Amino acid sequence: ADNVQAYGDDAYLRSGMYTFMTGPADARQPVNARFSYMWRRIDGAWKIIHHHSSAVPGQAPKETTNEEMYPLAQENFKR
Repeated sequence: ADNVQAYGDDAYLRSGMYTFMTGPADARQPVNARFSYMWRRIDGAWKIIHHHSSAVPGQAPKETTNEEMYPLAQENFKR
């Protein structure tokens, strides 16, 4: 469930949980993760001023080497 905390009339923090898929296309694995977004109203428009996302400790997929991760990252940039 998402959580929203107001910080006055011009800022709020939204946090929660989500699941994303990672790994090669033929061996995708779900990873439970948490997120937070800090929003602030600047000149009348809401802007994200901070974002954090990370896997829930103890639930990350197997260790991946830089050599394995580089082609996956490059493929993601093409999308």
